[in-house]
Amino acid sequence: MMPHSVLLVDDDVMILEMFRRLLRREAFEVEVASRAADAFHILATRKIAVVVSDENMPGMNGTELLARIQLEYPETIRMMLTGQGSLDVAMRAINEGQVYRFLLKPVRTSELGAAIRDALREWELRHSSEASVERQRRREAEVARLEREWHGVTRVERDDSGAIVVSEEDDALEDALREIEGHADARGRR
Repeated sequence: MMPHSVLLVDDDVMILEMFRRLLRREAFEVEVASRAADAFHILATRKIAVVVSDENMPGMNGTELLARIQLEYPETIRMMLTGQGSLDVAMRAINEGQVYRFLLKPVRTSELGAAIRDALREWELRHSSEASVERQRRREAEVARLEREWHGVTRVERDDSGAIVVSEEDDALEDALREIEGHADARGRR
């Protein structure tokens, strides 16, 4: 499995390079951008699981950046890392950018790494839930297809042991069940 990608956005290139170097042993890939435009280029070209942005940047501040990412890439987990530790900044980041975590500079690399790992677990949890929903949709579509092909096959009576009860008069259902079992047996032999 490919490691997840994390994007760090800060106008201070030295901070970005320091974090890239200090996080190199983590089980995720680190991308960096020093401008909002660079961040959006990376987001458009790669699957980014987590974005960590500074607040005070020229052109577009971190709150605006994270709010736009929320709209354009809602599956991406967003975090704020800033030296601007005011309640106003935190509230805007939470309300507008729907940040997962708000961290203050200076931050220890171990703390940043742990916060990113937590965010990646959240990303995986969200995506496994989406995969579960997609599997359920496929199951429902298959049941609908079976029902169209063999009317009544999905509405069956079962006894206490879970076995399907087929009445003597319902030869069509019995034939359909035999055909389904035959398809299942054929798939099992592949």
